[in-house]
Amino acid sequence: MFKMVPAKWRKDGDKRVVDRVAFGVAYSVTEDGDFEEIWRTEGWYAFEGYLSDDGRYFVRVGPWASDQEKHTDLAIAFYKDGKLLKSYEVRELIQQPELLEMSVSHYTWRPWNQSKPNGFYDAAFHLVMIDKTAYTFDYETGKITVRARDEQAKSEGESLEEERAIDAKRGRELLQASDLSETLALHFRTEEVELNRGSFYGCPLEGPIWSATLFPKRPYAHDVSVSVLCEIRGGRQIVFPLTPSQITAAIEKAFAHSFVTNRFADDATGIRLRMQGGRLHWNTPELVDFIEKTSGARPKEDSLNHWAYFIIDGKETRHTSIYLNTNTGDLIAEDKSAWPWRPFLVDENGVPKAENESEHELPEQATRNTDQP
Repeated sequence: MFKMVPAKWRKDGDKRVVDRVAFGVAYSVTEDGDFEEIWRTEGWYAFEGYLSDDGRYFVRVGPWASDQEKHTDLAIAFYKDGKLLKSYEVRELIQQPELLEMSVSHYTWRPWNQSKPNGFYDAAFHLVMIDKTAYTFDYETGKITVRARDEQAKSEGESLEEERAIDAKRGRELLQASDLSETLALHFRTEEVELNRGSFYGCPLEGPIWSATLFPKRPYAHDVSVSVLCEIRGGRQIVFPLTPSQITAAIEKAFAHSFVTNRFADDATGIRLRMQGGRLHWNTPELVDFIEKTSGARPKEDSLNHWAYFIIDGKETRHTSIYLNTNTGDLIAEDKSAWPWRPFLVDENGVPKAENESEHELPEQATRNTDQP
C-alpha cells in the first residue's frame, strides 16, 4: 500500500508558509495484519501513481500540465525504495506536440481511451501518449525499452468527434424517415441535426433529444436562426407540434417590437430563437420566475406557450436575451446595470409595465448590450 499526504501551508501576509511538506509512505502488511513502513518520499505529491507488487517500485504520473509552450511538465517518474531512478518531461515523450489538447490554462497529454491501460505488466510499465505513441519502460531502471503505436488510442476531442458523428447520423436518419422532413424543407434549411444523449440547460426534456438548427428560407434584413429541441417518441418519432407558420410569426413579431428595433439601431447583427417541444422557449422555470417578478402574479400554464425566447446577437460577442409574448407583444429582459440583475417588463410599444407604476423609465443598460450567450 502507498499513502500520499499533501503539503500543509498557510498565508502569512504576502508569504506562503509551509507547515508540512508533502510526503508519501509505502507499507507492507505483517503476518499480524499490521502496517509496516517500507520506505517514504518527501517533497512532492502525486494524484496518480502505481506501486509494484513487491512494494519496492513506484511510478509517479505528473499532475495537470500547464507549460503550454515548452511542455516541460513532468509526465512520469520511476522510484525504487523512494529514491528517484529516472523521470521524463512531456516534451521528451510526445512525438507530435501539435496533437496535445489545450484548455485555457492547461493541456492534456494522455488519451481519453486506449487499447491497453497504463500500468505494470510483468517486468515492464506501459504508458500511452495522446499522439498514440505507446511506451514500454523497464521500471527497475526507468529506461525505455520499446516505443510503438496504439492505433486505438483516442483523445477526448477525437472521442467526442466520433460521438457527434454518430449522433448526427442518427438524427438525420430520424428526420428523413419522418413527415417533418418535407414540412421543414418548404420553409427552412435544416443543419446541425443530432440525436443527443445528454441534456440542455433549462430544458425539461429527458431521454434522447432530437436537435437541429433551422435557417428560414424567407429573406430577412438580419441573420435569423432557430435552435430546436424535440422529444423522441417510441424511439423513432420526432415530436414537433409547432408549425412553421407559428415559428415565422414569432420571428416577425420580434423584428417588429420597438425594443428589438432599438437594438438593431445600436449594434445588433441577428437574432436566434430557442424552442423545445410545443413551446417557443427552453427554460420555462426561468420564464415563470421573470413573469412573477415583473407582474406580481403566477402565469397560467396555457399562457406560457405564447412566450418566445430570443437571443439578440451584437458585435464583439455581446448579446441580449429576451422573452417575447407573441400574443400580447409584452417583452421581458434583464437590467444588468447593477447587481443583482432584475427582469423588467415592457409592452409592445416599449412602455414599461411595472408593479410599481412610478417606474416609467427604461434602464439605459437594458436597451443596450448584456452578456447572455
